[in-house]
Amino acid sequence: MKKEILKQAAAQLRSLKEEVENYREHEEVVKKAQHIVIKLAQDNKIIGAEDAFKKMSELSTKSVEDLSVIEKAIELQKTGSSLGTLADEKPDTELFDPLTSMLLEDYI
Repeated sequence: MKKEILKQAAAQLRSLKEEVENYREHEEVVKKAQHIVIKLAQDNKIIGAEDAFKKMSELSTKSVEDLSVIEKAIELQKTGSSLGTLADEKPDTELFDPLTSMLLEDYI
């Protein structure tokens, strides 16, 4: 009898622990999303409450990792950093091995 009660209590505690972890993760997502929306509003990328709420609901569905990437992209955009551009020139096909050349022949 006592073992059954302990097993049930342990199962309930595990369940509650998972629930608390989920709430903490959701809280972190909401905080990051709010931070991003505030940054966008300060940079005049979001104008008006309706846009802010739309962006907030969109960002709230993302993971914490995705929001960190979005946040970093916003910071890089402020500094005028560019992640790169595509070359206008076609690459020299002699630089590639035969397999790579075959795979890229339709694109080059």
